[in-house]
Amino acid sequence: SAEIWEVIAYIRSFNKDYKQETAVKAGNNARYSDIRIGLAVLNDSTILASVSGMEKDQRVPVPAAEAQLFAHRFFGHLPLDEVKAADTQGNIKFFVSQSLPADTAGMIKMIARLTDEEQYGAVETDTVLKIGRETHPVSLRAKRAIWNTVDMAPTWLLIVYPLALLTVLSVIGYVLLGLRKIFYLGKEEEKTLKK
Repeated sequence: SAEIWEVIAYIRSFNKDYKQETAVKAGNNARYSDIRIGLAVLNDSTILASVSGMEKDQRVPVPAAEAQLFAHRFFGHLPLDEVKAADTQGNIKFFVSQSLPADTAGMIKMIARLTDEEQYGAVETDTVLKIGRETHPVSLRAKRAIWNTVDMAPTWLLIVYPLALLTVLSVIGYVLLGLRKIFYLGKEEEKTLKK
């Protein structure tokens, strides 16, 4: 649904008089303010999320806050673990598959979000963490394929295309020779009728 609103916002951008009103969800929580989520890697398959907030000018853990962890992907956010509640220290352990593909340096953009917006407001954080399997994508031009350059085109295509072209040109040539023959037969018939 976020993508739909991005399209709507893009269409609205053509109207210069339109002003988008933004409202920050503050939540109904009277105890904590300025709630934040910190993310850190514990080991190859565990991420620690620490939920904290300001209480009487002091940063303290927020216990029992429920959060979910996502990985940023090309077409949205991939949920990595189920919704979990923070312990008394405000910590949540999320387990991540070691086979999760990352970039060439093993980095993944992680997003942690509190699920109870009514109580805590819209609290979200995103951090790039070194977790997951390093991937070195193979170039689309590494193997012979239809979309590749002529040097790396499939062998069958290099044979079939010229043969198909020769066949089409041969048919066109045959039709033109037939038309030429009809033309000269018509000329001879005309001469014989004039005599």
